[in-house]
Order: sequence, then structure tokens, then C-alpha cells
Amino acid sequence: MESNQTNQSNQSNQILSEVLNTYYFDILDLWKKLCLEHTALFDITCEEYNLLLSNDVDTMEALLDKKESIIKRISDLDLLRKHLINKLNALVIKNSYENGENVQTVSDLIKIFKQYEKGKGENFLLRYNQLLISIIEKIQLQNRKNQIFLNKAILSIKEIREGLLGKKSYNTYNSMGVTSNMNSIK
Repeated sequence: MESNQTNQSNQSNQILSEVLNTYYFDILDLWKKLCLEHTALFDITCEEYNLLLSNDVDTMEALLDKKESIIKRISDLDLLRKHLINKLNALVIKNSYENGENVQTVSDLIKIFKQYEKGKGENFLLRYNQLLISIIEKIQLQNRKNQIFLNKAILSIKEIREGLLGKKSYNTYNSMGVTSNMNSIK
């Protein structure tokens, strides 16, 4: 009787291990796709800056459509990520795996899948996550550069308009490209 229970327990553990292995590869694939889409978004963001510099408004409009499409795909991947984590959480809690704790962070995810990161130095999920964070930081930096450029362009247009109206402006820039100005009327 005890041998029968041990066999059932072993089979149950083997099934859980196989299911977790499948989730592991699904999540790795998802992180890879997130990295690829964010890389495409970074490329578009850099191209956007070049178009701003060259004042190519027509090409910029087409580029913004591509950018929206990429952002939509990233959003869809994020929904898939949430769905996979919810399914994983249900499995973890049901089987009291890793003390039945919910996956709430990437660190939790890495902890659950540590046994599938075979061999030394093959931390694929950790590496994909570090790459994703790096790409997102680069996108944020480039977006700040784009915003500074736009702020300066808007200010220049405002100065031209005020110059035509006979109004003088004295502006100073802060580190974000935002100005504080002192106006005087002629």
C-alpha cells in the first residue's frame, strides 16, 4: 500500500515537473518576444529623433503608426505574461510548490524556475530580464531626448510668433529642456 502511494506521489511530482518545464519554456519564449518588441520600439524611438532633427513630418506620421503597432503588440504580450503568471500561481498554490507562494515579481519567477536553468551560468530567464530592463532604460532615455528636442522646438516657434507680435522673451533652459521665461512688452 505504501509503495502504491509512493508511486502515485512520484507520478504526481513528475507531472508537476513536466508542466512547470512547459511553463518555463513558455515564459522564456515570452521574455524573448518582449525583448524583440522593445528593441523594435527603441529603434523606432531613435528613428523618431532623427526625423525630428530633419523635420520630416510626413515620414514621422508613418513612423508613429508603426510605433503604435509595436506598443499594441507589447501590450498584448504583457496580457499573455499576466495570464501565464496567473496559471502558474494557480498551479503553485494547488501543489504547494515553493511553499505555495504567489509569483509577484520576476525574482519569484526566477526562484520557481531555478531547477530548469540547467548548468552553471545558464540563467536564461535572468539574462532575458536584465536585457529587457536595459532596453527599457534606453527607450526612456531616448524618449527624454525626444521630449527635450520637442520642448525646444515649441519654444522656438513661440519666440518667432512673439517676435512677430513685437513681444520680447528671455528664456533659460533647465536640464529637461523646459524653460522659465521673463516676458516684456514693447
